[in-house]
Amino acid sequence: MEQRGASSPAKVTSGTFAVLYKVRNGNPDHMKLAPITKQFKQIKVGLKFNHDLLPSRVQQKSFLFQLKVVTIRVLTKYVEGFASYSKVQALQHNPRRPIPKGYLTEQFTLRATTIEEATI
Repeated sequence: MEQRGASSPAKVTSGTFAVLYKVRNGNPDHMKLAPITKQFKQIKVGLKFNHDLLPSRVQQKSFLFQLKVVTIRVLTKYVEGFASYSKVQALQHNPRRPIPKGYLTEQFTLRATTIEEATI
């Protein structure tokens, strides 16, 4: 049994902090909440997957290709016979919107908040 006084530190302290990223090519008009909530209030019926959420052909092709890449990655990691395919360029992820070479995303870290985890 360990006894601690009020002035001694907790056994474990963990914390979290947020990181804000600058949106690349962002349009502030597309981020306004008022038009989004206005449209939402006008909806009479909920979303229908096949009508409202169905991806385009380009998006479907991209998703299926990325799914194949993930499957190949699992096979190359856990099946010895597939190990030689891990570096094949045709089996790597294709970025849909590649970031320009040398581009660095601006980051803004916020203050950390700690959580005492010492419990009785």
